[in-house]
Amino acid sequence: MERVVCGRWLLERSMTEEPDQTSAVIEATPGGAALLAWMGGSPNFGDAELVALTLDCSGRNLLKLDVETRARGRREYARVTLVLTDMIDVSLAGFSRQNVIGGLRLRWATDRPVHPTHSCTGLGLGDIEIDLKPCFGAFGAIRASLDAIEVAPKTYDT
Repeated sequence: MERVVCGRWLLERSMTEEPDQTSAVIEATPGGAALLAWMGGSPNFGDAELVALTLDCSGRNLLKLDVETRARGRREYARVTLVLTDMIDVSLAGFSRQNVIGGLRLRWATDRPVHPTHSCTGLGLGDIEIDLKPCFGAFGAIRASLDAIEVAPKTYDT
């Protein structure tokens, strides 16, 4: 078992899980190269805060995270937005005023049966699974297609 410190909580993760595909999924997504460059080449979403999940049938579907990196030797912050498309499945628990995640893992989705009410919608099933690891507040999983990644630098007054 690998021990991961997240805020004040100690989480345990099995090291026997399938290989992490997060970097590969990010690299294959428009805007992903900018995110990897900002993070210093290695994605790390530990202690990121899930600030919004917007599902809009006539607009953009967005997962917004406030993320910190120390890739260049100092703290830098950005709002990272994952733009989601196609059929979106959400399993989310614990959403509150503060939603610190213990990590975020992306992987290519596996096939699953299509529910009869979802056929003939013209939408795909979603080819990415997003796993939001627990720390404090929201955690869960989202299945969708990842259309783009947007990175907007943020500043915090200290």
